Amino acid sequence: MATLGTLRAADARAALGFAGEVADCRDGADLDAALARLARLVGAEAAMTSSYRPASVARLEAGDPSIFTPELLAAVGANAADHPVARSDFRAPQSGARRLSDFVSPRAWRKAGLFNDFYRCLGMSHEVSAQISWGSAGLSRCVTVHRGGSDFGAREMALLEVVAPHLRAAQARVDAAALATRRLALLARDSRRGGEGTLVLGSGNGITAASPRAAELLLRWFGSGTEELPPQLARWRLEARAGAAPLSFQRRRDESTLEARLLPAGGEELLLLSERAGTISPAALAQALPITPRQAEVLSRLAGGATNDGIALALGISRHTVIRHVEGLYLRLGVQTRAAATKVALETVAAL
Repeated sequence: MATLGTLRAADARAALGFAGEVADCRDGADLDAALARLARLVGAEAAMTSSYRPASVARLEAGDPSIFTPELLAAVGANAADHPVARSDFRAPQSGARRLSDFVSPRAWRKAGLFNDFYRCLGMSHEVSAQISWGSAGLSRCVTVHRGGSDFGAREMALLEVVAPHLRAAQARVDAAALATRRLALLARDSRRGGEGTLVLGSGNGITAASPRAAELLLRWFGSGTEELPPQLARWRLEARAGAAPLSFQRRRDESTLEARLLPAGGEELLLLSERAGTISPAALAQALPITPRQAEVLSRLAGGATNDGIALALGISRHTVIRHVEGLYLRLGVQTRAAATKVALETVAAL
């Protein structure tokens, strides 16, 4: 592994200056600007940070999108398993700087599909890279520098190897800040989604973050806290991720139903929890809301998912009368849809 002592004094000073600039990076824009300076530091024409998995589109995280176009990134993803360096990156974390030419001969490289679909189109056939993080399911994130003309030498490799730990630390800081912002936004959904609770799921069965509503539902329905998913939800999640179960889960108790929905969210998984009451007490609604007892009966069944015909049958009245009561409900509650009326009913009962 290269150290500052292996570099000439001028190169060591330049590497230290770059490390200091990287230490000040706090967001993706800062890191993108630092990456442009990295290209100059090691004598490259372009640099980028990207993440990719085998047989998937590579994701440009920092770099010039006019150089590393979506079409070129798609070619990288489609051929990533054939990349001489990436093959080892997919298996386990790697350290140190690596040149393409250390893994494949120029003649064999020019025959490769990845070379012709990406590097030839890029106009830069030489590359040196350093892996800066490694995730689950073969996810690899690398910083790479590119140029045409002559290959990278020992000096350029040493420079990248010296600054790579600082880039790894900066990327980790930027990721942590972005994750915290995203989690706050996700957990704020509670107040906008009519009683849904949000769980942010981590590795294994761990819960990374939980909104107050989600914590309440976990406790009432499973008697569990917010450290790990209850076994029943954990088994369903595992099956759903494998395609052996639907992405929604329901559990019924008495006349109520708990629904869980699994959603991807920027690399994490969200679990949205909601509760639906089978029958809401008409008396409670009539007491808490400015509606008549008959309107409360209609609202109770409407909030339980009943159709106009179902409400008419249950109450022994005509469908036309049900429609008239629903219109009166909308007027008194200040809403315009069944969904909005249901939300009022659920929130009213929850507040009692």
